[in-house]
Amino acid sequence: MIGDSARSPDTFAAMTGLARRSIDRRLADAGFVSGKRLLDAWRIVAGYRAITRSRVPLGRIARTLGCTTRAMDAQFVVMIRVTCSGLRAEPLSVEELAGRMARRLTERER
Repeated sequence: MIGDSARSPDTFAAMTGLARRSIDRRLADAGFVSGKRLLDAWRIVAGYRAITRSRVPLGRIARTLGCTTRAMDAQFVVMIRVTCSGLRAEPLSVEELAGRMARRLTERER
C-alpha cells in the first residue's frame, strides 16, 4: 500500500466520497465485520510474499505498508493468529491464510 492508498477506514471513506458510517453499513450488509479488518486483511495480503519469500527486514515491510513493526505484528496476530516472524519461520499456505482471514473478516466479537 504505497502512495495514495487508504491506510485507515476514514481515509478510505474520504477516497470513496462516502461517509464512514455508510461504508460500515454496506460492509455489515455484505457480512463483513468492519472496514478496519478489511484494511488489515489487505496489509496481510500485500505483505505476505515479502514476509514469506524474502529476507527483507520486517521493519521495512511494515513501513512500506504504512505502519510500525509492532502494529503490523498485532494485525497479523488478530487476523491470522501468527506473528510476522512466526509466519516467516513457518509460512502458511495461501489456502490456510485465506481461510483464517475469511473467518476474521466475518466473525463477530463475542
